[in-house]
Amino acid sequence: MKTQLLILACSSFILFGCNKNTASQNAKDSIETSQTASETKTIDPDRQQLMDELAEYKDNPDIPPVQEKLARAYYQMLKTGGGDLEEIRGFISELQDTEQAAVEQAAQEETPSAKEQFEIRLSAKPLPDATAHYAATIINRLEVTSLNDASTSITSVKVNRGNCPVGSGENYKNMQYGTVAEIIIRCDARQVREVTLTTSSGEYTYNFNGQ
Repeated sequence: MKTQLLILACSSFILFGCNKNTASQNAKDSIETSQTASETKTIDPDRQQLMDELAEYKDNPDIPPVQEKLARAYYQMLKTGGGDLEEIRGFISELQDTEQAAVEQAAQEETPSAKEQFEIRLSAKPLPDATAHYAATIINRLEVTSLNDASTSITSVKVNRGNCPVGSGENYKNMQYGTVAEIIIRCDARQVREVTLTTSSGEYTYNFNGQ
């Protein structure tokens, strides 16, 4: 009888131990399966696309630090399945607009201003009150015609590198295409070899052959 009880007890112990080990192994397998499924879970295409776009900004020292940190935070949200997709799209759009504006501004700074064009003529005309008894007083002038579509103003005139004094003038402000400015010069028009005009857009020099 004792022998039978001993055998029964041993059998129960062995069976219980086996069941316990089996349950433990099953739980372990379940955890590993869950981890594997979590690791192999794919990110949906929309999130992946946003992550790819944010990758250009999350470690970009050329953008403001605040935006760089926000890009990094949004990237992590997407990676873990969080974040508002529309909000993130709006943020990326703002970054792209700012980037495009910076590129356009840099291009404008590198592009020199278009050269303005003028037509210059020299004239020597007597005053209308000249008579036969007195020698006619000759007025020497520069006639400057604007060939520019945009309005422009002449801010300075230099004749013969400053060696020919310049007097008063007319119509040299807010010149439209075809406007003729008349500027008095205090030297013989036949002596003029060089005229330099200055506007807000630059300085332009014209040479004459003396004929």
